[in-house]
Amino acid sequence: MADLRVYKITVVYLQGLEEVSFRKVNNNQTNQNTKEYPINHSERSAYILVGHNVKVELRVLTRLGFDLSSLNADIIDTASITDEVFGGAGYSLREVLTSLNCPFNNLHSGGNDANFTLRASLLLAAKGCVNHGHAMISILRMISTEPIPYRTDPKVKAAKKKEKRAARSRKQQSKFWSFDKQNEIRAERAARRMSGQEGILGK
Repeated sequence: MADLRVYKITVVYLQGLEEVSFRKVNNNQTNQNTKEYPINHSERSAYILVGHNVKVELRVLTRLGFDLSSLNADIIDTASITDEVFGGAGYSLREVLTSLNCPFNNLHSGGNDANFTLRASLLLAAKGCVNHGHAMISILRMISTEPIPYRTDPKVKAAKKKEKRAARSRKQQSKFWSFDKQNEIRAERAARRMSGQEGILGK
């Protein structure tokens, strides 16, 4: 774990897009003691891990027995990028996506979090770029704001849940109805069915 190269993208990268600069982060160092230096395209690692507050995932992977140091991977932490772009600290992934107007759904699911963290990283790069006319900006935003397949509108989803709860409640209540009440409801249902059939025949 100590040998793993951990970087966070800085505003230098976000402002330039062509010139990439990383700040090396050591767990035993503060931001004031970190050293910033450019990384040439040829010097970049073959693996780039992207995550939000990625140190948590790194600790978990290490405890599970993954030898991350052998990957010689660079790491892009959207939590660190968000701190620099928006200022402040401690943004959750949900807060980042909401602030960036990035569509998302059903967080705290491995595949979804991975998808939306990648989208957030692209939108953060676009937002942090000083040259808003840069050709890549519109491409980054287009990729990141693609509609979510099979996404259910939260209001529709909430209404369906409410309807199901009401149906379960009625079913539960029916267990305590008297025989007279149950017969009355059956008669009402039969009358509605007959009325519906007569309407169809009348057409």
